Amino acid sequence: MTPPDGTLTVGVEHLAEGQVLATVAGELDYGNADRLTDRLGPETGPGRMLLDLGGLEFCDSIGLNAIVRLWKRMHEAGGELVVVRTSPLLTELMEITGLAELLGAR
Repeated sequence: MTPPDGTLTVGVEHLAEGQVLATVAGELDYGNADRLTDRLGPETGPGRMLLDLGGLEFCDSIGLNAIVRLWKRMHEAGGELVVVRTSPLLTELMEITGLAELLGAR
C-alpha cells in the first residue's frame, strides 16, 4: 500500500525463525532515510531480511545509501539482506549503480 503525500512507511513481518519481511512504500530520500534504518536496525542479525521495495515511488542516493547500510549491518551480523521486489524505476537505478547484484534485486 502506497502512503499518501509521499511519506515513507516501513512494515515488518516475522515469517519464520530468523526470517523477516520488511515492506517499504512511499518516498525514500534525504528527509526520511534514517527512519528506514531506525525501524529496521533492530531487525538486523544473523537471519535473513527480505526487503520488499515494490511500493517505493521515489528513492534518491541517500535512500540507496540507507539500503546499503542495512545490507552491511546484516552482513556484519552474519545475516543476509535480499531485495525481493522493486519498482521498474528502482530496478533500473539499482542496475546502473551496481546494487542489483549485491542485493539480489529481482
